[in-house]
Amino acid sequence: MYQAPLGGDPLLKKMDLPHADKTWAHLCVGYKRYLLPPDIRESVDKYWPKEQPRYWVLDNFDVASDIGRALQQSKAIRSDTDRDPPHRFDDLGPVSASDADYGLPTRAGGGSVSTAPPLPITLFPPAYYPATNDYRLDRWPADRSKWTAYVAEHKDLADVDIDFRNGVTRGFAYCFVSIFPNTELTPYLEGKRIVGRIDRDVIVTNRTPFIAPPMIFEHDTHVFLYFRINLESTRGDV
Repeated sequence: MYQAPLGGDPLLKKMDLPHADKTWAHLCVGYKRYLLPPDIRESVDKYWPKEQPRYWVLDNFDVASDIGRALQQSKAIRSDTDRDPPHRFDDLGPVSASDADYGLPTRAGGGSVSTAPPLPITLFPPAYYPATNDYRLDRWPADRSKWTAYVAEHKDLADVDIDFRNGVTRGFAYCFVSIFPNTELTPYLEGKRIVGRIDRDVIVTNRTPFIAPPMIFEHDTHVFLYFRINLESTRGDV
């Protein structure tokens, strides 16, 4: 189970190991939720769809990149709530998936790992929320011949599904294995794929769905940023 996601069947054959009957959920996924500073909120508000949906994705990649850079340069971004002190974005770690190699900071001041202690702990944890998708293997039939029927039973299939519950799930990520539908399923998936949902609210976008949008806005006040943690040793995040 451990070796299969690292190198697949070729690695198992090389190591003279049998094919694993079970899969290992080695990828953990979630979103970090931030309270937008007033200056960035003003920029975001210009692109909020006129229907003013609760959750939405910017369809303009250039604008999204500009706002992403503004977030990274912010000196007064807050983690999720105005009860948390304002910080530079770089102090709200981890910024990227690889930063999890150094440990996830906690509000009590722990969680950081270093090979050369003592180093000052300067990171303040963001608000983490767990995410998954409608392609997680444990929800699909074990018999692949039933996959077509499974798709037919569903109105839509989300590329990302954030379990927010108004903050109840704060501090968690979900670990799972995603299936990759073969080309035979493509005709059945047409018109059913959506970018995603947060709880039961569909994330609004005009773009073709893609796996795990990196940035999702809530009204014009908050933003969700994607993160992931890998459990296997070749990318052994802490």
